[in-house]
Formats: sequence, C-alpha cells, structure tokens
Amino acid sequence: MKRIQESEDLIYSCRFLPNGSFVYASQTFQNLFDNPVTEGTVSKNFFSLFESLGNRQLEKILSQLSSANPVFKFESELKRPKPSTWVKWCIKAFYNGDGSLLEYEATGFEITEYKKQIEQISQRDNLFSNIFNYTTDFLTVYRVSNESEIILESLNSTIDRGSG
Repeated sequence: MKRIQESEDLIYSCRFLPNGSFVYASQTFQNLFDNPVTEGTVSKNFFSLFESLGNRQLEKILSQLSSANPVFKFESELKRPKPSTWVKWCIKAFYNGDGSLLEYEATGFEITEYKKQIEQISQRDNLFSNIFNYTTDFLTVYRVSNESEIILESLNSTIDRGSG
C-alpha cells in the first residue's frame, strides 16, 4: 500500500473543455504547473500550459481526434527553475451521442527517472561503441543463447587491419 501512496505524487490528471478551460485539476497537476486552477478560478488554460513548453501544436492535434480515434499520447519535458520533469501524457476526448466533443481528460505519469536511465544507457552504449570501434586491440562480443550456446555477436574492425 505504501508504494501506491508514494506513486500518487507522480500522477497528474485534469479535465478540460475544447477551448482549454479547466473543469477539474488534481492537486498534483496544480502543483506541477504552479496552481493553474485556484479555488474554481481559472488562471490559465490547458493549452497555454503547453505553449510555454514548446508544444504549440497540441491544440491542433487534439482537434483532429474523433470518436473513432479519441486518444493522443505524448511526452513532455517541463523545464523550470526546479529540476526538469518529464511527463508521459495520455489525453482522451469524450463525445456525446451525436459525436460532438464534450471534454478532454489528461492523465500524466512522471517518467523523469526513466528518461535519466535511458540517457545513461545511451551514454554507456556510445562509450562502449567508441571503445569497441576505435581500440587497436582485437575485441569480440559473445552472447549466451537460451540453449546455453556461446554465439559470436560481433567483432571490431581490428581484424580487418591485421593483427598488429
């Protein structure tokens, strides 16, 4: 139970009308965007929050959703005085019986640590590739198959240049 409660701080949700006016915003959403909704008073609209983040196309993309295709997903980096925060957003459009758009629901999940880990893996992969490709020593990479067989995965170009 404690793990679920801890993760609640990493989930952001809101509902907004087609013009971007908020219908609802969770406290975590408000904290993420420095309280865009204060006691029912709208100080910002949904689209303005993302325009400042360089996502000016969001309103146009959402207007292209339909009852047959009501979901749009994207990742967004929020750069601020605090450390930047990465959020994976899922926005779903809701329609009435005649197909008219009623409102959107946005749910965001913080993925900052995931993004950091991906960046670290990428940096390590680049380092390994540079060492592997530019060393003057002969290097090979093997992997063990599911059947416990050792398989040559790759070898560097030193073999092409001769042994020494």
